[in-house]
Amino acid sequence: MAYKSWLLAGAVALFIAPAQANIMSVTPGPGSNGVNIISNACADLVAGPASIITGCLNNDHSSAADVNFSSNEMVQFHGGGQARVEAADGAAGTLTIDPVSFFLDELILNIHANANGFVKFCDSGNCSSVLGISSSGQNFFDILFNPAADYLTMSTFSDAAGQNSAQLIDDTRQWRVVVSGAPPCSTNCGPPPGVPEPGTLWLLATGLLGLGALGKLRRQKRA
Repeated sequence: MAYKSWLLAGAVALFIAPAQANIMSVTPGPGSNGVNIISNACADLVAGPASIITGCLNNDHSSAADVNFSSNEMVQFHGGGQARVEAADGAAGTLTIDPVSFFLDELILNIHANANGFVKFCDSGNCSSVLGISSSGQNFFDILFNPAADYLTMSTFSDAAGQNSAQLIDDTRQWRVVVSGAPPCSTNCGPPPGVPEPGTLWLLATGLLGLGALGKLRRQKRA
């Protein structure tokens, strides 16, 4: 029946549609989940200054655990050990973290600001509310995603409405990530198994539809 073909096609379309990441919550304050991002001993380390710099996970120094950082400014790692990311000219208004081969279930970070102001976090699906940051100390944030995110961008502002951009990021540090698909990441955190690409899923769906059509033709011939 024609309507069954349309239902099947709709189901296939839902199956192959990519899930869009969403920030579920942003909690001001430190967290202890996940594994640190480091800025030394990485297979593909790019310390900067550069438009994109590359660190890695503390428990996996291979290319599979690469983490990129980029900004509206040239950025660089400051010192070794735990990743401390800063603008080469001393201040930045945006900063993006982009794991190359894995996705984020949770992200913890600490922003050091050069003045009182506000920050907003955005992934590929939505943005958080505008949150306050202070120049008098640490500004920890614990960010949860569902579904998992493939990147996160923070932007700073001088006003609570998030209308006036400002260069408030002195540096960011104490980055910790919980990786999607890993068993408890506090003890075993690394890139999850590979996920089929959309093209692969499309080929699979097309093959299933073809098999269904072939079966229907055979039944019609027998009738």
